[in-house]
Amino acid sequence: MGAHFDLDSLTARSTERAAMRALVSVSRAIPVAVFYVAGWVVGSLFYALSVRYRRLVFSNLDLAYGADLTPRQKRRIAYASFVIFLQEWLMLLKFVRLTSWQIEKMVRIEHEKRLHDALARGNGVTLVTGHLSNFSLAMTRLVRAGCRVAVLRRRQDAEAAISYLMTLAGVRPFYHKESLLPLARFLRDGGAVLFMIDQHARRGVQVPFFGIPAATFTAPVRIAVGMNTAIVPIFIHREGWGKYVLTIEEPVELIRDRSENAVHDNLLKLSGILERYVRTYPEQWLWLHRRWRHVDRDAAEAK
Repeated sequence: MGAHFDLDSLTARSTERAAMRALVSVSRAIPVAVFYVAGWVVGSLFYALSVRYRRLVFSNLDLAYGADLTPRQKRRIAYASFVIFLQEWLMLLKFVRLTSWQIEKMVRIEHEKRLHDALARGNGVTLVTGHLSNFSLAMTRLVRAGCRVAVLRRRQDAEAAISYLMTLAGVRPFYHKESLLPLARFLRDGGAVLFMIDQHARRGVQVPFFGIPAATFTAPVRIAVGMNTAIVPIFIHREGWGKYVLTIEEPVELIRDRSENAVHDNLLKLSGILERYVRTYPEQWLWLHRRWRHVDRDAAEAK
């Protein structure tokens, strides 16, 4: 029975990869504008039909902004976030096959020297970012600029398809709950490992985000401190269809201490930088994510 399960699993992974390979091949012949139009159509339908996610987005906007924004402003951000999410997701199929010249033309890097200077110090670099615009495109752009980039992530559904896209983009995956030795070697050899800092962490540290405590993963600062790497925030935002800006922030001065207070204070710095970008480009952040799950739970318990 075990062998049968393994065979089924192998068949499923092969099917996923074959399907993704076919989609990527077809996408090469499709103009970039078509992906944005398709994303606009599907995103608009998603916004109109998905009552559940629409409520989630409005709930998140209410938590983050309260009365600082009018209902009309929140509706504009909510609708745009649905559309941009679908557009950027579809663009994943396109940009992994673009040439280096095409990627460079699509994504302009601001302050690239900051990253190269941080890498030149040795021990690698810990990159942090959030679900703003097309963060996967940011990784691809850095790879095409000559950086060795990896990401620490959890295995998900359709992992074979996701892994195939990452391979095409030149990004190496490391997985949670696996040995950290390969990741440590990757950093020592001059690599940059990227972490998302705006996902709900079940066992994370509560750090204010928009003034509301949010469970935040500690791995970025623990690894940066433990392996003595620089920690550099990077954020990408869209200027228009097919035009992006990737901003490299200055390395963050960490408290080089493994205490819980130091971890919290370091995460607080990173969360503040992320919040600044989300406030600047609110339509491009993933409001569909339940960032403040404990708030929902507390509200349910109070009823």
